[in-house]
Amino acid sequence: MKKPHLRPARRWGRVFSWTLFAVGVLLQASGPHLKIKNNVFILPPAPASAGKVIRPVEIVGRERRLQLLSGVLTLAGALGLAVSYRKVLSGRRSTGHNLVDGTQVASTNS
Repeated sequence: MKKPHLRPARRWGRVFSWTLFAVGVLLQASGPHLKIKNNVFILPPAPASAGKVIRPVEIVGRERRLQLLSGVLTLAGALGLAVSYRKVLSGRRSTGHNLVDGTQVASTNS
């Protein structure tokens, strides 16, 4: 059985799209989420107990930038994946090969 090979540019595009998507999701999952109660941000106790000057504007601004970066990375990765896998997602097969093992698929058109 001969396996279908992707062109290197297409392969790197898929790897890059998956990487963007994964980094965006990991950034979102690992970010310090600020809690909101009664329309007020609840700051974590660690900065307050350190005795440092607390600047809520900087904390909220950093949180917003992380959220924006995470959203942009995830969206860019998802769009790249949608373009890369557009034939699979639309149900079209250009080669007539099974996508799992590469064997020839019999035509159902009579």
